[in-house]
Amino acid sequence: MITGTMTAKKEALAGFGNSAIWIIVAAFFIADGFLITGLGKRIALLFVSLLGKSSLGLSYGMAITDLVLAPATPSNTARAGGVIYPIIKSLAEVNGSTNESTESRRKLGSFLLMTEAQVNTITSAMFLTAMAGNPLAVKFAQDKGVHLDWGTWALAAIVPGLAALIVLPWVMSKIYPPTIKKTPDAPHTPVKSLKTLGR
Repeated sequence: MITGTMTAKKEALAGFGNSAIWIIVAAFFIADGFLITGLGKRIALLFVSLLGKSSLGLSYGMAITDLVLAPATPSNTARAGGVIYPIIKSLAEVNGSTNESTESRRKLGSFLLMTEAQVNTITSAMFLTAMAGNPLAVKFAQDKGVHLDWGTWALAAIVPGLAALIVLPWVMSKIYPPTIKKTPDAPHTPVKSLKTLGR
């Protein structure tokens, strides 16, 4: 704008007129609230305490957590790395699965991480506000005359997304199985953590 290479109205400030951008900005504020207040961690711990009696149950708990956080967390990296990864690491260590050797990783940790990596990709595609790149797809669609809003996107993605989330943890348990199948003590760890968070 200063050098005159871009006009203020048509080029430099045009993005501020895009409603999808403002949805993403609002979602970033909400996501920041999830991290600062620990709400994201509480949600994850709640699902782990309910479903965590087996390695497959833990993976479904992580999948549901990612799904619940996705609409309000426009950074899939922050969602997976900031909220879910620390819980996976804690659960793996409690069950004797550490990064020291391949055998140790395969007990539980690598299975949960591999499953979460795939789940995060699915949830990122399910909502307009689940990944920062999605508004760009909306803009490309608008340029071609196709109007997409948050509701239209979610409605189109909900059935294939949920189907994929239901099937994926089970498929991963078959193609990349953990050596630990039962985790009877796993639900107790989140309950203790929730108490320290003031549940």
